[in-house]
Amino acid sequence: MNVYKIQNSNEIKELESERAIGIAFSNEAAKAYIEKGYACILVSKDSDAIFGADALVYDEADLDDEYIEHVYKRHYKMLCDVLETERTFVREIGESDYEELKELYSHPEVTRFLEPLFEEEKEKQYQRDYYDNIYAFYDFGMWGVFDKKSGRMIGRCGIDPHE
Repeated sequence: MNVYKIQNSNEIKELESERAIGIAFSNEAAKAYIEKGYACILVSKDSDAIFGADALVYDEADLDDEYIEHVYKRHYKMLCDVLETERTFVREIGESDYEELKELYSHPEVTRFLEPLFEEEKEKQYQRDYYDNIYAFYDFGMWGVFDKKSGRMIGRCGIDPHE
């Protein structure tokens, strides 16, 4: 992941990375990163901070590697990790997880209290929409639980934003 702190808009325009995240300290730099298509975090206490940056923080001290990576992943629609235990990890579910979801949902004890999956293409579209409308908006949702050793999905958990 390329992280830039260049503040000169002409220098930003010359960057050649396909994907990157820019840390901007002015509206001008933020605009240049946004126009380049890069993820952008604007550091500003000004009330005239531009809209369009992926995130706004008031102090550079609020930025850590984990937060920068999270903003980067959100911008490029990459699945985010949620937590890790000794034996498992939890992350967002995407359309690439369809086969594992199908396997998980093939067990009657799993589906006893859950709605069934859609047909493959509709389920993949549902996962894309879920990312855009739930993960990206709320920054939480239903996640996959994966075994660390095998990498296989072994369950689901999460927070459902519905009543």
